[in-house]
Amino acid sequence: MAISSPELLFVELSQELPLPNRLMLGLELCGGFSLAPDGAEEGAAAMGVAPVTNVARLSAFVDACEGLRGRKRARRALRLVADNAWSPMEALVAALLALPLEEGGYGLGRCILNKRHETPETLKTTTARSSRVPDIMIPHTGVGFNYDGNSHLDLASIVEATERLCAEPGSGAADRQLRARLQAVRAKALDDLRRNRELAAQGLTILPVVKGDVYGEGGLDTVVAQAVAAIEAHAGKRLDAQREALASRFALKKRQELIWSLVPGKDRTLPDFGFDDEFVRL
Repeated sequence: MAISSPELLFVELSQELPLPNRLMLGLELCGGFSLAPDGAEEGAAAMGVAPVTNVARLSAFVDACEGLRGRKRARRALRLVADNAWSPMEALVAALLALPLEEGGYGLGRCILNKRHETPETLKTTTARSSRVPDIMIPHTGVGFNYDGNSHLDLASIVEATERLCAEPGSGAADRQLRARLQAVRAKALDDLRRNRELAAQGLTILPVVKGDVYGEGGLDTVVAQAVAAIEAHAGKRLDAQREALASRFALKKRQELIWSLVPGKDRTLPDFGFDDEFVRL
């Protein structure tokens, strides 16, 4: 049995896929996660897997495969693909940030993903860790993003433990489980606050992104508008094209539709959710 290499697969699928989907495919192939195949649980992903390729190898293959259909489209996507995405939602945010404005993105170019920042010697006595890893950085700006998923405020685990204690009143095991869950959630929330503070002390502005920012109407636009203001302050330049796109109701609508088309799992195929809804199902 013969199968395509990751590099050949990328070029072959590039012939069929629009740019946003090509970018998402590249981020997955070069990242540390793998979405479940069709027929498996929708939206499920394996985390912490080894990347099957990287941007350099993809680029070298595209340069060498002269005459192969999809080559030109693959090369265009590769200008935006970055190595080392750690999760599907992180990849989604990075893709939207990188995509050109005319493609429904924010036009901020290829991101830097999960680059470790060592704590300077002058700050080591004030920090909880010797280094931190922002999920996404916009190059040459000092501004980035962390996607704080459900594990960053795991209220569901507290609800589950509370329900068990209610069902087993007086149970020492259930009481210990609830206390452990509360302690874990509190510790994670505290670490996230310290992470942002420690990165800020290094001159980095890292904006948290949560699920509601991606799923809610205009939520990601709001975060990016704040990032644009921070980039202008850090870099001393105007991002007028981004400001114009963020002010456009039409652009917001099209971008939200794009986000929904890229979200992993069954929610991406929801029927028209009514763009005037105040809140999209989380």
